[in-house]
Amino acid sequence: MAWTQITGMTTTLPVAMIYGRDQELFVFAVSTDQRLHLNRKPADTWLGWTPFPQPGQTKYAVAAAQGPGGNVIVFHTGLNGKLYQSGQSGDDWTPWELLDGGAGSTPQAMAVAQTGKNMAWCHIGADNRVYTDAIEFLTAE
Repeated sequence: MAWTQITGMTTTLPVAMIYGRDQELFVFAVSTDQRLHLNRKPADTWLGWTPFPQPGQTKYAVAAAQGPGGNVIVFHTGLNGKLYQSGQSGDDWTPWELLDGGAGSTPQAMAVAQTGKNMAWCHIGADNRVYTDAIEFLTAE
């Protein structure tokens, strides 16, 4: 294995990486000004870091998963401590959607797991307890 730097980003937080549709590689990172950035590698070359199309700031690591049709979904904890998601919609991204679920705000990053048509989330609530939720994507038959 030979590590290669993806140039142009400075961060102190873990990054999220996932393959999307057509085996395009996505990396999400939070810059030192707490803004979310995206870099894509559709073939052999990274396209370069750009601010995430939907404005948002966080001081925690982000998570990513693959939704229906290979669309990428990114999750973050906003500066207000609330959980949000944005998903690929063609070549665009949906506006940030609040994922409240009754667990309240969180002082931590969230984790996401995905396989096939199932996705699960996990995070620490404001009461320092572990919360989880899951969905099964419905497919047209």
